Amino acid sequence: MSKQVKNDPFIQILDFPNKINLITLLFVIITYGVVLLLLAQVITPELDYVIELNYPKATYNNEINPYVFVRGTAVNVSEDEDIKDLKTQYRVIAYINAIAPALPSNIFYSYSALDNGGMMNYFFESSRPGKTLPVFHQVVASSEYPSGDRYTKYFVKVSYDLTVGTEVTRKTLEFSEEALHLKKSELNDRKFQSSAILEGILEVKFTFNDDGPSTPQYDTNIDIMFDSTSPYHVNLQSWIVTEDGKIFPYLGIYNYCTPKDLDPWYETSVYKFIKPKTIYLKLEYTDQNNLVTPFYYKVDVNTLLNSEN
Repeated sequence: MSKQVKNDPFIQILDFPNKINLITLLFVIITYGVVLLLLAQVITPELDYVIELNYPKATYNNEINPYVFVRGTAVNVSEDEDIKDLKTQYRVIAYINAIAPALPSNIFYSYSALDNGGMMNYFFESSRPGKTLPVFHQVVASSEYPSGDRYTKYFVKVSYDLTVGTEVTRKTLEFSEEALHLKKSELNDRKFQSSAILEGILEVKFTFNDDGPSTPQYDTNIDIMFDSTSPYHVNLQSWIVTEDGKIFPYLGIYNYCTPKDLDPWYETSVYKFIKPKTIYLKLEYTDQNNLVTPFYYKVDVNTLLNSEN
């Protein structure tokens, strides 16, 4: 190669890899790889969050009642029709009810949950500018399968205006609720009673309807009837226990303080292939003196199916 060709800048660029040794080349490749990885992390937002919100434990609020209704449905996620792989599919429904005579307006509402895998799940944010609160305001989010198969804590934040006379006050309410859980070791615990009545306070009623062998699911629901017109604070969680002893979260209600009975207007499906046997329920009722009364109840699914109610 002539001296003129060797001094050609283009030829020198092409010949550059031949002039560096293997270690230097490897270092260059690793450096480029690290740079590309850092760029990918900057460009692509992180979808999973692990920072738990620092909201205080819920207490009674005499102006507004945001509460969370959790529906758990055991579903088959197996792609093989001959194999059952059951997991809990969650649907989280958040409501706001008014308690004060003056209806809150200009509402901003957000809620989230921490799952058993230590992951925060941020569900929904809604706003109702310039509008007063209706009888209930519903926002819905679906988190198919939480990490660790269940939620451990729920978080709610509500900002709203409250008008008294001519004075408008902007307020913010933040709170958290610990989810209730059921252990296998508790299934034979005598604390779970057959009576659905917490004397002098409330009555719980589950319904299970079967529309016949052609339908794959039972249509189910829950009602809570209060003896008092001023329920202070109620948390409850129920579970479906199958014939082979598997436990699946069913219906849960957290931070219910509204002075009226709870009667969800839609039904929840329980699939027949999971072979549900028993419903277990844990409930905590807190009165105005912060006295907590626990309530434990269980009922066989066959009893509900054969009931005239």
